[in-house]
Amino acid sequence: MTSITLPAPPSANRLWRSTCRRVYRAQGYVKWLRDAGWTLRAQHPGRIPGDYAMRLLACPKDKRKRDLDNLLKATSDLLVAAGVVDEDSRCRVIEAAWVDETECPKGHIRVAIEPHVDPRTIGTWMQIGAEVRR
Repeated sequence: MTSITLPAPPSANRLWRSTCRRVYRAQGYVKWLRDAGWTLRAQHPGRIPGDYAMRLLACPKDKRKRDLDNLLKATSDLLVAAGVVDEDSRCRVIEAAWVDETECPKGHIRVAIEPHVDPRTIGTWMQIGAEVRR
């Protein structure tokens, strides 16, 4: 399993901008890709070829409301750009959660990536989730 800690990405709502002629990456997204890319490379994450599963833990930098799923696209794009995974379409399982500062630094995300396991084991995860909710 590969585990990395990165600065939190911009929201998926802020990745792209458009004019009447074209659509382009937002300046904040380009800066985050560059900065997070260097942070990722410094951690020497290794490579996960083929299908993979990803777990993302996020610690918000403040108390504003945010959508957790808006962090997934930029993170996946970075993993592809850095060569950690082949392509984001190969992700078969995603698990994401908000956590406090004891599990991840404030304003950062912790990403764990591992080769995808047999899809029949997903049912076990769902059973565990149902038991926790009771």
